[in-house]
Amino acid sequence: MPHVVAHGPLTEAKALTVVNEWTGDPAAVVEQQARFLAPVLLPDDDVGARFHVSGSVTEKLAGNQVVIAMSVTSQEGAELAAVRVVVRLR
Repeated sequence: MPHVVAHGPLTEAKALTVVNEWTGDPAAVVEQQARFLAPVLLPDDDVGARFHVSGSVTEKLAGNQVVIAMSVTSQEGAELAAVRVVVRLR
């Protein structure tokens, strides 16, 4: 490949960082799953890859838990990863 490729779990970790910032508590994440859909290409430009992380609560569970469906997309709009997170709210 002409570019360096970021490892898929790094993309998942970046998505989980958004969840941690939202909850204010990294221990709130009860479960996570990720599906890696495309490589994250890192251009040699001293900037690196830029991508967008979005998500929404899709389900309320017992025990004050919610399911969040997240998507990581490239600047061009290609979906790079789908992440499902279960979070225990305070």
